[in-house]
Amino acid sequence: MFDRQFGGTGTTMRTLHLPHRERSSDSRVRPLVWRGLAAASGLAAAAASRRVISVAWSRLGGPEAPVNPADRRITWPQALAWALAAALGAGVARVVGLRAAAAGWQRVTGDAPPGLQPES
Repeated sequence: MFDRQFGGTGTTMRTLHLPHRERSSDSRVRPLVWRGLAAASGLAAAAASRRVISVAWSRLGGPEAPVNPADRRITWPQALAWALAAALGAGVARVVGLRAAAAGWQRVTGDAPPGLQPES
């Protein structure tokens, strides 16, 4: 019911394989679990990206990272540069977080996440 052997390495990964009669409820729960995992990874990635962007901003010689780009003390070029950096960082973080979550899901369950095509 549990073990899955990987070719030649001698390592065993514990994977839960449910009997057929229990998979019907499992097929309703898996998409919900995946959505929660994807949302959590997105939130964690967003928090990490904000921190990384702030550090990169200060190391590249900019003034302190703008807390609120609408603040009138921040110049237009600074506000626009911050907006571009934040958007780029958030997009990259989202992709990295979702791909990591999908890889973890597949490693644990042995299946692609719900709604994604398995690797060919």
